[in-house]
Amino acid sequence: MLGQAPLCCSRQWQMSVAFGAWLGQLNFRNS
Repeated sequence: MLGQAPLCCSRQWQMSVAFGAWLGQLNFRNS
């Protein structure tokens, strides 16, 4: 399903996932 998504949508999805992981890492380090 994800593999069938358009390139632009998959790019936004990858960026959102990377951003969420980055925020999670910052929160984990701060706590």
